[in-house]
Amino acid sequence: MFQFIRDLYRRHQKKLLITSGVAAISYLISIYVRNKINEFQEQLKEENLTRDLIKKRFSQTQKDCYMTFLSFLPVLVDPIFKELDVEEITKELKLSRKNKNLINNDGKSELNSEDLSSKQEGSIVIENEGSNDNNNNNNNNNSISGIGKSKNELWQELKIKSLTRFLTLIYSETLFIILLHLQLNIISRKSYLKTALKLASKKQSIKLIDLEIEDNNNLNLNDKDLSEQAFLSFTWWLLNKGWIKLKDIINESVENVFNEINLRDEMNIEEFGKLLFEIQKNIDNKLFEERYDYELYDNIEINSNNNNDESNNIKMIRLISLILPSNSKDELELLEKTNTMEFISKFNSNLVNSATLCKMNDELKGYLKSEQVNMISKTISATGISVILENVEQTLFLKQENKRRDKGEEGKGEGEEKGMLINEKWKLAFILAVLTPQTQELANRRLDNKVLYMMNNVRELDDLSASVYSNFDV
Repeated sequence: MFQFIRDLYRRHQKKLLITSGVAAISYLISIYVRNKINEFQEQLKEENLTRDLIKKRFSQTQKDCYMTFLSFLPVLVDPIFKELDVEEITKELKLSRKNKNLINNDGKSELNSEDLSSKQEGSIVIENEGSNDNNNNNNNNNSISGIGKSKNELWQELKIKSLTRFLTLIYSETLFIILLHLQLNIISRKSYLKTALKLASKKQSIKLIDLEIEDNNNLNLNDKDLSEQAFLSFTWWLLNKGWIKLKDIINESVENVFNEINLRDEMNIEEFGKLLFEIQKNIDNKLFEERYDYELYDNIEINSNNNNDESNNIKMIRLISLILPSNSKDELELLEKTNTMEFISKFNSNLVNSATLCKMNDELKGYLKSEQVNMISKTISATGISVILENVEQTLFLKQENKRRDKGEEGKGEGEEKGMLINEKWKLAFILAVLTPQTQELANRRLDNKVLYMMNNVRELDDLSASVYSNFDV
């Protein structure tokens, strides 16, 4: 029996060796393939987790941008309402009207009920300046006691200020939304990348050098976020300086379009919208025009002795001057006004802080002068204006419907009614009376504020945030 097995082995020894070798190799290959598959699955799982982490962080950053915007909203809008106090002018006009009513003995009212809009849906009261009141025109040109301005001057100021305030709120909020999205996405991207590298180094047992130049070696762990805090402090410039220059730009553009238009001139909403569009084009062109730095900043002087020689001065986009200071002196003033002396001391104790801050501000400037930000600024401001005009149109529609009901006329279908409203002409003063209270929505911090929500959620803004968040090459 054993001899038979021995003889059988000798006869088939070569075949058995080959078969065993093939089986062993196959087994090893199967183990290798199985390990590779498991490794690939783990890698794919990690990539999916990383991708989900990026999406979550990105989504959370955009929510943080909106919440930060709402929290700073009073700081931005309160000075604008104070500077462009339309309500105070209205009080002066109402006071002058009451004084005139006391003087008149003929029993006639100086108000035309059809033009009146004093039911506190607007702050503008429209006076009758028809042919019956021609005798009072001379009085309109006289200075109002205690004010120093004629009624005509006050009406003109009311018209310009109400439009300037409306557009200053729109554009200052537009720039602030863009600024916050750029800043917070730059910081969030940096934070995410550090976290991802730390996780990767732990899994691979690799010691990685930090992204910042010798950051961990040169900075105390408690001080490593000082540059980010300083970076966020630069919002102070727009909130305190930039909006003032922006207001001047808008005021000039409003005067160019509306200065010769009388408050009694009639127009429909479409015509009024076209006039606003002309102002928008003018403002947008000025925001993104290039100027020399001494033209954009009050404290910049021409370096050359010859005023005509501008070769030593830097050309920059006007928009940047509204958002960022131009020199170290202004930057230091900004940091001192927004941070404690302890913070300033720690920040200045290490040059890495200044280098990191400079790097982030340079990246911010790069985005601000891009065509992408140019288009986004136009889109956000146009969105805010269009939503407000829709509200104005709706208010006028309701007024027209209520007016028809008061007269006992039968109501028409909503589509037909709105079609008539498009062609309905209103005095400019009446349109402004409806527009003025709508600007209050631009100061309302409600989470469900339709105007602010739509301005903050335009698709192009998400595209900008994504491009910032995914830019790991800086």
